[in-house]
Amino acid sequence: MPVMYDTRSLYPELADMEDMYEETEHLKKGLKSRSVDPVHSMNAYVFKQHDTPEMEAVNAKRGKPEEWMVLLRVSSDHKTGFQFWDAGEIYFVIHKSDLEKKNFSNVYCGLESS
Repeated sequence: MPVMYDTRSLYPELADMEDMYEETEHLKKGLKSRSVDPVHSMNAYVFKQHDTPEMEAVNAKRGKPEEWMVLLRVSSDHKTGFQFWDAGEIYFVIHKSDLEKKNFSNVYCGLESS
């Protein structure tokens, strides 16, 4: 079957885009095949869209953000049945002086979800 026109010769600037599209599709397929395991952690960073967990604890409780730390972060996990809204995570923040005293009566709990 004869080719009526060659897009690469008519529009050479599109040739690079075509190659990039194929590379992007290959990368996308590679990423889809991998499953992402949930991350549960202690004394960890929690990604937030707005305030930090430490700032939330200050607003709800007392003190300064640097006096608080993330004690525990628990992610949604289908293996254990944990589901925090739409694949979110809960986190527990403690005042450092309370942690020193092993006093867990004033822990702040927050939720982050997309």
